[in-house]
Parts: sequence; structure tokens; C-alpha cells
Amino acid sequence: MRDVRFFTIPLLWFCVLTLVCVWILVLGQHEWTAQRPATCLPHHCFCEHVRAGNIRQPANTWSNMGFVLVGLLIFGVVARDRDEETLSPPSNPINNHRSIAYVYAVTVILMGLMSLYFHASLTFWGQWFDVQSIYLLGCFMLLYNLKRLMGWGVGLFLTGFVGANALLGYVQYAHPAVRRHMVGVVVLLALVLEFVYRKQGTSKIKLSWLGAAAGCIAMAFFVWILDIKKIWCWPHSLIQGHAIWHLLAACMTGCLFLYYRSEREEVES
Repeated sequence: MRDVRFFTIPLLWFCVLTLVCVWILVLGQHEWTAQRPATCLPHHCFCEHVRAGNIRQPANTWSNMGFVLVGLLIFGVVARDRDEETLSPPSNPINNHRSIAYVYAVTVILMGLMSLYFHASLTFWGQWFDVQSIYLLGCFMLLYNLKRLMGWGVGLFLTGFVGANALLGYVQYAHPAVRRHMVGVVVLLALVLEFVYRKQGTSKIKLSWLGAAAGCIAMAFFVWILDIKKIWCWPHSLIQGHAIWHLLAACMTGCLFLYYRSEREEVES
């Protein structure tokens, strides 16, 4: 029960952010169709029917709050770790440099809010923010592995994180057709570096969390394919494959954080 207090504030913030999003999207006046449309329109913005009004894909929009919840709960985990003073050895930047943990938590929250904006609006800028949110996570994974491999300081990590995202943001604005290919490149590089780091064997880490993250994203990607190919598709239903993709991907981000957090330095006997 003592741990509950560390998650009370994140849950309250989740309620606040949910109400703010409802207020902006439901009560606001938005002329989405007057803006530059997303390149997936008119027939390739996933299965869910494109509605008129402020929220053009309700299920795909609100399912993104799963990311927001996970990101806020990560703040609670970091606060609990600080209170218990269970810091890991220097090989674990997530625990020893809380600014990195905070960057990860904010990244997950932004993934939800940026994708929410896209599915509510289906505008070109909404699409840009949606893809950029995936770049945020991919760049974190890539730069975090480089930090562990190269021994970078926090300042260099943050500079690289901002710079890489700025570059990718420009590329997808100038060449939107390659946006998904770039996601694949960034994630592949991050996974290769993770493999290289694990081969060094200088620390212990709970691979079960990595396995859970991989399982979540594998299921999510399977559902994503079924949805975008219209194999599993009920356009007017509130149960959407792409919404399930959002929820499973949100779970993946939580498992990935717990994987990074579990790292402990090998102690020689």
C-alpha cells in the first residue's frame, strides 16, 4: 500500500490531461478539412471510417491515452526508486541519471498526444507529429545504446537526441513518402546496437522484460497489418485494429523501460 502514494499523482495527472483533451477536441471548433490533408487520405488512413467533425477517427484517437497513462506511471516508478534509494551502478543510466528517465517518460506521453492529434485531425501536420512521435522512441533507443556503448555523458546524449529528431523531422517533412522506411532504419540500428551491447556481457539485465516488449510489439504489428490491409475491418466499430495497436505499443514502451531499469553491473567474485 505504501507504493500507492507514488502513483496517485500520475493518475490524477492522467485524469487532468484526459479532461483537457476532451475539452480541446470535443468543445473546440476545428476546421480540419480546410488544412492540408494527410497523405493517407482518402482511402488509406487505416480501417476506421473517417467521420466529419472534431474527431475524425474516435477509436484510433482515444486509444492513444494508453501511452499517456504509461508515461505518467513511469514518473511514478522513478519517484519510488528515488525514495527507496535503489540506485544501480553507473552502468545503468536510467537509474543513475534521472533526466534520462524523464526524457523517456515524456517521450512516451508525447507519443500518445501526437498520435491523438493525428487521428483526430487527419491533417498533414497531424501525420508529421504522429510519425515524429515514433522517431522520438526510436532515437531514444538508438542514443541510449550509444551512450551505454561509448560512455557518453548526459549532455551528449541529450544533444544527440534533439539533433537526430530534428534531422528526421526535416526529412519526413521534405520527403513524406519515406517516413515509414526511416522508422524501420532507426529501429533496426537501435536493435543492432542493443545486440552488440548485450554481447559485451558487462552487466545483468532481465531479458524477460525485453521479451515482453518484443511480444507486445509483434502482436501489435500483426494487428496493424490486418487493419491497414482491411483484412480485419469494421469501419464503424469502436473496436479497431489500429486502436489495439496503440494499446499494445503503449504496453511495449512500459516493458522496455522496465528492461532498461533492471540492468545491474556484473560483480566479479
